[in-house]
Amino acid sequence: MSKVIVSAPAKRDIRDVLAWSLRQFGDLAADRYGALVATAINQLTENSSPVGSRNHAELPEGLRIYHLRNVVDQAELKIGKVKNPRHFIVYRPAADLVEIIRVLHDSMDLQRHV
Repeated sequence: MSKVIVSAPAKRDIRDVLAWSLRQFGDLAADRYGALVATAINQLTENSSPVGSRNHAELPEGLRIYHLRNVVDQAELKIGKVKNPRHFIVYRPAADLVEIIRVLHDSMDLQRHV
């Protein structure tokens, strides 16, 4: 299992995503989305290149993206699951380290935000 470092911008991204989810959909939805984000990050610490992880032409070499839809089934809780996640994690894998760079909405311009 790799160590994980979450950058300050990624921490802000997660906080903002969960706050928006809370305002728009309520406590349970925010809890579900938070569990989804945590599951995706945990998955990356277990395998830094899981199925669904990929390089992206708009990202500098060494950075990868991992969409939250890849862990929907693993993150299902008693309170339900997220049906249509719209965020992905931008991260940098290394030997025993995964650095979470950003957590972005899938409609965002990567070059502008990374």
